[in-house]
Amino acid sequence: MEFALDKALKEMSIYDEKPLVLNSNLKLSLHERITCILMGRLLNHENQKMADKILDIPHVWRLYSRVHVVALPNESFQFIFD
Repeated sequence: MEFALDKALKEMSIYDEKPLVLNSNLKLSLHERITCILMGRLLNHENQKMADKILDIPHVWRLYSRVHVVALPNESFQFIFD
């Protein structure tokens, strides 16, 4: 169950139309592992390459192994911090 929830949260985007319904009795260990999710979008995508930004930003923040990056449609991205 926790794996399915973890997978569903990682695959979520701001463009999803169906809400994720959680069971109120579910004890989430996911909360202990993920403390912050940051979503963003490139504003100048003609001159910026998303792949470069996704690779560069964790190095600038010095969070090499503590962040997972998901590329989303429409030049947007999601950083999931452990």
